[in-house]
Amino acid sequence: METNLREEEQGLFEIIHPLILRWKLIAGGVFVGMMIAAAASFFLPKQYETTCLLNIGTAVDKSLEDSYTVTKIINSDSFQQTIAAKVGLSVSTRQLQKMILAETDSTKWAPWVSIRVTADDPQKALRLANAIADGIIQRHGGFFDGKMQRYKDYKRELEQSIDQFTQEAASLKTNLDKFRSNPHDLPTEMLLQNRLIEKENQTLLYKRELRDMSTWLSEVHSRKTSFVARPVLPKAPVKPNLKLNLVVAAVVSTFLMISFVLLLEQYRKGSRGV
Repeated sequence: METNLREEEQGLFEIIHPLILRWKLIAGGVFVGMMIAAAASFFLPKQYETTCLLNIGTAVDKSLEDSYTVTKIINSDSFQQTIAAKVGLSVSTRQLQKMILAETDSTKWAPWVSIRVTADDPQKALRLANAIADGIIQRHGGFFDGKMQRYKDYKRELEQSIDQFTQEAASLKTNLDKFRSNPHDLPTEMLLQNRLIEKENQTLLYKRELRDMSTWLSEVHSRKTSFVARPVLPKAPVKPNLKLNLVVAAVVSTFLMISFVLLLEQYRKGSRGV
């Protein structure tokens, strides 16, 4: 047991000892690797990113368009080329696919669509994000106006029907009052009374429906597609990430230098016949 422990300790010592002896070589290699990463980060093209969040509108509690459909439209080649042309951007379809990404989350109750735009210029990223959002808002604006117009027309018909039945009920009541002031027969009076009740009940039903329709047409249940969060001008590039590149370079360089020192030690021992 003790012999095995001693062998393990000796093997560990043989690994660690050359690393300690050549720590300056390892540190120097790590430093050089980090400097190379810093230089590469300096010369790599900068990428700026901005995001915005859209809330898909509703017409009488019905979504103007499914959020997944909206993301497919934004990520489509035809839509992206149209938007690029509007902002005066001449790039290939493949480049646009890398620059624009729309996403939605089915786990959230709100029909939100996130739009992320990456470009080599902050102003370009902002213009492109605004143009995409405006394109969807204008598209849904047409949907909203068309759907709401049908409900508004029905509301107007209800109002006209209420006015008509109210006038007819008032006329029946006047005739009934005149009939009661003169000699009359009971069947005619009952007929007028029943017709009056019928008109009043119908008017009441239409008024309730009009009240419900007014509620559905309110902003609580009907609203246009709008921004939850507007895109902002990016102040700093997201790529290249200097801090991340330095950390990665330090880790990779450390591993490479340790491997190099251990291989060098094995070569040294082999050359001595150890």
